[in-house]
Amino acid sequence: DGIGKCPEPPCCAELRNRPVPPVCAIGSLPSAQFKSGSLSLTATATAILNSVAQQMNANPACNVRVNGYYDASNKRSQQLSWDRVNTVIKYLVEKQGISESRLIFNLSGGGDVNTVDMMGTTESGPNTVPAPFPNLQKSK
Repeated sequence: DGIGKCPEPPCCAELRNRPVPPVCAIGSLPSAQFKSGSLSLTATATAILNSVAQQMNANPACNVRVNGYYDASNKRSQQLSWDRVNTVIKYLVEKQGISESRLIFNLSGGGDVNTVDMMGTTESGPNTVPAPFPNLQKSK
């Protein structure tokens, strides 16, 4: 009758048995803003991080890249950026129960030095990196 009697070609069986890569339904997330020179999370930043945690909990296939910005010519700016990314990651891990392995630590030159951006991804990466200038670390 021509329906379902032919053997399946090998290429189709391979495609059917191939694992489906995880999909992340989280795209760009709101940014956490810091006051100039500060490491303290504002009430607004805390609310944003609570929302990020909710989205991460609803999307277990997603990791989040946490990106801080610095002025490449300024050592203090680089260290402050590093401290701020750590502040965001620490809050999500300690206060929201997000697994540290789902957070990707990232620093880059350029951008708003008072902002930490977050983006959903299926990539993995380091959740911490060594401090660029530990002697310049600020405490909360």
